[in-house]
Amino acid sequence: MMLDAATAGMLKVDRIELLKFFDVKDGASKGDATGIVAVAGEDLNAACFRHYVECKSGRATVLEDPVTTGRQRGPRLDRWIEVQWGNEQESLYQTEIKNYSASAIGGETLAVKACEQDVNDYKQRRWERQWDSERGTLKHPHTAKVLVPMNKLDGYAQLQVKPLVIFWEALGPKEHVKKHLFSVPVTYDFPFDWPSSWTKSGEFDHLWVFSVSSYLRSLKEPTIQLPMPHAARRIQTLNRLFS
Repeated sequence: MMLDAATAGMLKVDRIELLKFFDVKDGASKGDATGIVAVAGEDLNAACFRHYVECKSGRATVLEDPVTTGRQRGPRLDRWIEVQWGNEQESLYQTEIKNYSASAIGGETLAVKACEQDVNDYKQRRWERQWDSERGTLKHPHTAKVLVPMNKLDGYAQLQVKPLVIFWEALGPKEHVKKHLFSVPVTYDFPFDWPSSWTKSGEFDHLWVFSVSSYLRSLKEPTIQLPMPHAARRIQTLNRLFS
């Protein structure tokens, strides 16, 4: 990632090197992926989702406000993202970001130049690790928390809230295997004990899922410009501290 000095917060991202780093087991030395994710992971994934929306002629704004239930106890999510598709009413996505990569526990390599069938098979395998198809819901509390209604922001009361999980890894069910963004009907019949401090309202009937790796693999440009203000600030700090 290179800092674009002309535009504050904009970073030039090498698409192929990103895919090598996160999707290939030996793309990163042990611990490197965790360190990079801490510096840039949330910004990168949210910015890639915004890039996708804008490439589809939509509009997306990644908000800076915290995503909480408004209570002292309970889950927190990573971003509010306001999206408008064409002439449709804006929606507000309460978003959880998961930067699972090949170097993570249980991760597996997906070659940058993998053939379409290999990518499709990989996406379905990885989806099955996250999704309970019999119950029709997410398997793990660290992703299922996205279905807990968050405290809506002041000034956005009129917008419909939708739950969104942004995954780095390429994943998706068979019926959506060629899509980067998709929705699935969701139940609240979770295969784990629901924490007592989490509201379980059944408010959402669909879950939205976006795969960053899947989207980046569809692009042709070797580099893309992404608005990543937190990552840009951290990189500037690292450059100041270590030369």
